[in-house]
Amino acid sequence: MKKEGGSIVLLSSAAAEVGLANHEAIAAAKAGAIGLARSASATYAGRGIHVNCVAPGMVRTPLTQSINSNELALKGSIAMHALGRIGEPEVIAAAIAFLLNPDHSWITGQVLGVDGGLAHIRSRARARVPQGDVTMKSIAAEGHFHAGRPQLEHEGECAWFHGHSLLGEAVQETVKNTSTREREMCW
Repeated sequence: MKKEGGSIVLLSSAAAEVGLANHEAIAAAKAGAIGLARSASATYAGRGIHVNCVAPGMVRTPLTQSINSNELALKGSIAMHALGRIGEPEVIAAAIAFLLNPDHSWITGQVLGVDGGLAHIRSRARARVPQGDVTMKSIAAEGHFHAGRPQLEHEGECAWFHGHSLLGEAVQETVKNTSTREREMCW
């Protein structure tokens, strides 16, 4: 690579580019990958070495299995992504292959967000939870998700949370006086 140049692709995360509660460690580490890619691209550009970063959102992998296997956590995560779905590993691999392809050797120092819009897009996607006695103290779960201060809009038997609120494995929010069936109907 020193003689002929080439391409380096580092992996970051959408968490490095958007403030997600309880993601401090991953955000710091992955922001470091972005800084490394940009600095290295400046250092080695003269040698024909281009360095870029791919920043995925939530991707269906063994690492995210605990979230993706929990129906509430998965629905909440999907609601955070503007495209309304979780990423697949093949999509991330295709982005990496794109940046490694010699035909794209004029790209350097860039962060390619392959995140379904998580880091930069706020769509009108909404996650619903049933009405009832909803405790709004916290809608955080296992350090994975945070709803901030959601605004409720009532519609029939359900209440909609606007924004990118998530419900996770150990939801700390309480929905009283509603059956499991009623909660499932809202989704």
